[in-house]
Amino acid sequence: MKSFLLWISAVFNVVLIASADLGTDWKWHVQLVHIQQAPAQTFQCSGTLLNKLFVATAAHCLYNLNGDRLNKSQLIILLVDGQHRSIIRTFQPDPFDVEWLNNDFVLLLLDREVNFNELVAPISIPDPRMVLPQDVHTPVLNGSTFSTNDEATCLTNAKTLFGMMYADAVCLGQFEKTHKYHRSAGSGLYVEHNSSWHLVGIAMYATGPSEAHITYIGGVLLERHLTWTRRVLAHYSESIPLSEIRIIGCLYSRVTPKPFAYVTRIAHTDWYVGLERIHVQYRIDEPLKVQYYCRNYLSEGRFTSPGDPLVVQEDGEEFFRVVGVLDAELDCQPLEYSSQQPKTAEAINVEQYLPWIEDVVWRSNKSGE
Repeated sequence: MKSFLLWISAVFNVVLIASADLGTDWKWHVQLVHIQQAPAQTFQCSGTLLNKLFVATAAHCLYNLNGDRLNKSQLIILLVDGQHRSIIRTFQPDPFDVEWLNNDFVLLLLDREVNFNELVAPISIPDPRMVLPQDVHTPVLNGSTFSTNDEATCLTNAKTLFGMMYADAVCLGQFEKTHKYHRSAGSGLYVEHNSSWHLVGIAMYATGPSEAHITYIGGVLLERHLTWTRRVLAHYSESIPLSEIRIIGCLYSRVTPKPFAYVTRIAHTDWYVGLERIHVQYRIDEPLKVQYYCRNYLSEGRFTSPGDPLVVQEDGEEFFRVVGVLDAELDCQPLEYSSQQPKTAEAINVEQYLPWIEDVVWRSNKSGE
């Protein structure tokens, strides 16, 4: 990706807030602004407001033009009515591939809720089965619409521009090799369906004879990540009722953000199931990877259910720490019970939701609920 970002730096001029398009026709359009770069408050990227706490944008917007990751404290979110928010956390369904631009999608958690009004409102998230219409809107086009191209065309054009191809590619308009690149990363791609607007993709780049005349947009389609997006937003929703009260003894939080693996136990009903050779891989801000063997699974005579926590016991500690939660039953087909090959599933990473959990727990304690 560094070659991609360095190429960008050679072909575009820095855009200031004063001259950048605020997308005032779109209530959910936001700007990511770099507050520690000269000149002060420089436009970094665009984004789309999903609810009071989350913004969707391109993952490469969190990197500078040298390919180095930016600190979240260097960026603020600017809304069309002048409200601004800080970023306290980022979420990605899959790791962003810095070499090939795969998975160029990220959710930004804001430090406090956005105030909705006649100028600011969230966009809808479509049903995963919704058919993508031909006409797509985006703030980059200043009111115009472009038709979508087939995926093969999108991949060919991306390879022509950057020498690379990426998954879930979507593109709009007519590509011309002689046109200039214009920075428009992070802008949402919208479609109108049943009288409401839906976010279907994220723009990564645009080309055209001038900034005021964009003729082609390349981006990433979000269909594969819609279920994950809904899950993240739901976990941070203020309106979710607590169905039951449980005391969580300890949650797992690792200060050093590096991968590690461990053997875990699964807590089911009122007892812990000690399944041997169940391994979990932990990476910060990513779902847990659970590796298990159906043969061992059967020999234990146990079963799992969605909601069962994954726990680990640290050296020198007598208690278990919750590190994850199963969001589906561990699946084994009849023929797999004799297999020596491991299976892999994903589980919810509790560490990703610590701010929300702590907020719910401590707020409830203070209010006496």
